[in-house]
Amino acid sequence: MVAEGDTVAVRYTEQGCSVGEWNGQPATGKPYEVVAMEWFVIKDRKIHRRWGARDSGSQSRQMGLSI
Repeated sequence: MVAEGDTVAVRYTEQGCSVGEWNGQPATGKPYEVVAMEWFVIKDRKIHRRWGARDSGSQSRQMGLSI
């Protein structure tokens, strides 16, 4: 996590497992791990704006889902 002025950037690793329907496809029981980034603009001690990037294609492949 790094911050400059009113902007905060966060890089994190997300881990999970396909245990329920996702994007209209059935659960596979397979795990996934992806690196993601999110940026936040803070105003008046609240999140004013948020956006991010993640590799959803990699997540789908790891869970054995067709993309």
